[in-house]
Amino acid sequence: MAPSRMAGGTLIFQSCDPAAAPAWVARCVESVRNWAETKGYSHRLLGNELFDPLPPDFASACADRKLPMSDLARLLWCRRFLAEGWDQIVWIDSDVLVLDPAAFAVDLLDHEMLCRELWLWRADGEIRARWAVNNCVMAWRPGSAVLPYYIHACAVLAAAEDGPGTLGLGPAFLTRLNAAAPLPTVDTVMTLSPLLMEAILSGDHTLLANARTLWNAPVYAVHLCGSLSGEGGPMLNPVQRYDQVITALQSNGFPA
Repeated sequence: MAPSRMAGGTLIFQSCDPAAAPAWVARCVESVRNWAETKGYSHRLLGNELFDPLPPDFASACADRKLPMSDLARLLWCRRFLAEGWDQIVWIDSDVLVLDPAAFAVDLLDHEMLCRELWLWRADGEIRARWAVNNCVMAWRPGSAVLPYYIHACAVLAAAEDGPGTLGLGPAFLTRLNAAAPLPTVDTVMTLSPLLMEAILSGDHTLLANARTLWNAPVYAVHLCGSLSGEGGPMLNPVQRYDQVITALQSNGFPA
C-alpha cells in the first residue's frame, strides 16, 4: 500500500514494473524495502506512473530515451513528495542492492545529497578510473536550492537542438555541476562497472583490492548499472550475471 499523505518522516521511493522486471531487479528492490523497514522509513514503489508528471513534449525532446526521461521524472516526484510534507525524500534506483542494512544511512546533514561514483574499465591493457557524481541515490530536504535548479536545467537541456544524451541529465550533468560547486554525496554506494562485476565473479582479488583502495570508504550498497544489461556488446552484461553477482555479494559482502 502506498504511504498516505503525512507530515514529517522519510520516504524512500523507487520505480520498476514488477511484471516486466527481471528477477535480479526484484532482489535489489526487496533489499531496499527491507532496509527501509529496518530504519523505520516509509517505502513506495512506482510503476509506469513514474513518467506521469513529465511535460507533454519532454519525451519527444528525449527521443523517448527512458534514462533522461527518468532523470527528470524522479525529480518531479521528489518535489511533489516534499510538498506533501515529508521531512526527507530519498530516491534509490531499482538496481541498487543494499548489502548492510544496519550500517547504510542516508540521513542528510545538508538539503541535498547525490551519489559519488568511481567508474573502472580496461583500455589498452590498463585499468582506467574516472570519478563522477550520479543520481542512483539522491536525497532532498525542504529548502534545497539544488532541486529546483536541477529541474530547470533538465528542461533547458532537453530544449537544446540535439536534446539530452542518454546520460546528459544524470551523471554527465551532475559531474559538471559538482566541478563548479561541490555537491554533498553519499560515499558508501559503490557503482559496479562490468569490469568490477567480472572481478567479483572471477575472484580477481588484486583488482578488487585496488578498487577498494581508490574508493577509500566502506561499501554498504552497490549500484549494478542495469542499463548495461543485455547481450552482444563489450559494455553489456549478460542478464544472468546480475543474479550471480547478487548471490556472491549477499553471501560474502563486497570483497575487502
